[in-house]
Amino acid sequence: MNQRNMDFRIDVDAVADSAAKKGKWRRFRPRWDLLTLMLLAAAVCTWTLYYRLCHDNARLHVGIQTMKDQSRKLRIEHPDRLAVVRLPESWYDETKWDVALPSEEAVAAGGARYKLCLATREIDLPKKGFPPAAGFVLPPGRHQIELKTVRKRTGWNIVALLDDQAVIDIREPADWDPGHGGAGSGASWERPYQPGSVTQAVPLYHEVFTMDTDRSPSEGPSNGVLLWLQPLMDIDQ
Repeated sequence: MNQRNMDFRIDVDAVADSAAKKGKWRRFRPRWDLLTLMLLAAAVCTWTLYYRLCHDNARLHVGIQTMKDQSRKLRIEHPDRLAVVRLPESWYDETKWDVALPSEEAVAAGGARYKLCLATREIDLPKKGFPPAAGFVLPPGRHQIELKTVRKRTGWNIVALLDDQAVIDIREPADWDPGHGGAGSGASWERPYQPGSVTQAVPLYHEVFTMDTDRSPSEGPSNGVLLWLQPLMDIDQ
């Protein structure tokens, strides 16, 4: 017989049924009834919910820790003067303070009213007075103060904000900050602070730029950023 004309065909189902009847092995045939599908869907939903809960719990933990850091309460021992604390950064290069200013009643009884001052030139090292500055008289009560330095194509914008509203905006040319670094204390008051008297000014931010290319500290007043709270005398009010 010619093998090329031979037709080898095997009925797999017939062989499986025959073997199953003889008890040699059983063929597994899954049954997808409604109950099985419902149980499978419930299992998938349970594991998905568990994963989301783990993810949300981690995010909530970070948020709670951030709120704890931001819940630094100002200790106001002297109601006739301000109290201030720097707020933790919620994003890169954020500079904010929480400030409590004396009420109208406290001011009427001899407390201090304050002006927010911002200078960008003629800034010297500490303990040498304050340079000419732009100012904004602050209203009584609890406020947030923020300092932003924004570099633009044509120069710089140095902005002081009160409760997210710009109250002082100074524009400087591109060479105002040559990019050689600087010196100063930067942002102050990581812990709650009150000045020793109603006449004491409170610096919030202090930086003096290095103007020389050799990066040596500038001698005498220089460009930079100085932000402070200045108590107003009766003649200023």
